[in-house]
Amino acid sequence: ETYMGVRLLGALKLEAVEVDGHLLGGISALGWDNDEQLLYALSDRGYVFHLRVEFDENGLLHDVQALSAHALLDARGRALKGRLADSEGLVVRYGRNGKVGDAQLVISFERRPRVIRFDAFGKMLGSETLPAALSDINNYAHANRALESIAWHPQWHYLTAPEQSMKGSSESIVPLYALGSAQHWRYPLAAEPNAGLTAIEVLDDGSILTLERGFGVFFIPVISTLRRIAKLPEKTGTLLAPQTVARFNSGQGWYIDNFEGLTHLDHGRILMVSDDNTKPYQSTLLAAFELLQSNVSQ
Repeated sequence: ETYMGVRLLGALKLEAVEVDGHLLGGISALGWDNDEQLLYALSDRGYVFHLRVEFDENGLLHDVQALSAHALLDARGRALKGRLADSEGLVVRYGRNGKVGDAQLVISFERRPRVIRFDAFGKMLGSETLPAALSDINNYAHANRALESIAWHPQWHYLTAPEQSMKGSSESIVPLYALGSAQHWRYPLAAEPNAGLTAIEVLDDGSILTLERGFGVFFIPVISTLRRIAKLPEKTGTLLAPQTVARFNSGQGWYIDNFEGLTHLDHGRILMVSDDNTKPYQSTLLAAFELLQSNVSQ
């Protein structure tokens, strides 16, 4: 059925099964490899799952199979640990070029803010240079509010943003940066309690889909908001005007959880995942939908 600006394509609750020694949970980001028809699910504990998703004959999300799990490795081949392993944002590069086996996972981190490139199995390939404003953890509102999201834009290349406004800011505005340049924009958060930007995804038409999370006292209710930016302006520092696509409020009967990750598939389909924080009272939910009246390539 349709709801606001989306057509709902079903949702699944993923059990916390063990995959290659890692429990499936704590998922903070998703990335789609169209060449491999493979979904990467990033845990905020420093490892990545390879998943296979299946839709039924009616186009609804039907099944998910966990194929393997891989730890993110440092330059010496050792698994990332502690603060270095707080991986939050993911974008897949070279996943739509018609070649198999060359995908790179580009991951943003909190606590120790940085952007690192890995191969699909967790081997470190290199890193991206951050603007000075993003490289110092002391500039963020909190160590756990650093680089929550990352995306690839055909014009602006890597885009990344913290979860909330920077330290000292009196406004609920998140800086959105284009790496490798001095370009940045000001993204206003929706007027929700404890609002935070948890994911950004660049669609095939160049527009940007964002995911925000809000929550009340003791996480009641949880609110997930999808918004869209048609185009990033040329002028740096511009205040953006995202338009709301859909808003889901658990207090209004929606069975949702702590949604943090987005990725778009083929045929305009989009997946969204929740982070269960490895808590027994939370869930890893994988939801599918498509945007209505969008220009996403078919």
